Amino acid sequence: MWGERSGLVGGSVGEVSSRRQRAGQVVLTVLLVGCLAFVLLPRIQLSSDSGLPPTDPAPAQPQRSTDTITIRWRARDLTPAAKADTICVIAGRYGRVCADFGVGMRPAVVLTAELARRGVQVNAR
Repeated sequence: MWGERSGLVGGSVGEVSSRRQRAGQVVLTVLLVGCLAFVLLPRIQLSSDSGLPPTDPAPAQPQRSTDTITIRWRARDLTPAAKADTICVIAGRYGRVCADFGVGMRPAVVLTAELARRGVQVNAR
């Protein structure tokens, strides 16, 4: 029975074709190399003076978007204040922004500084 089958296939039952044998060797080699890499790579450490750039980049500074608003200042906002008070403006997504100013300070300058602190640029008219 086995003898008849081996005659049809072209070889005996116990023989493995050279192509299959070579393929098995390649697969076995790849598996061994993969296992060795898995075991050995975590243990390999580069020294600090390896000449390679650092792998962790410096932390990036957050980008502050600069929104721009246009304000038509009143004459009294551009002159030194006679008394301490508060000046407010509604600035888009920032909502109501207020700044306190004292005697002798210019309300427009104080409010512009507060808006700049929040990332809003002022165009004056």
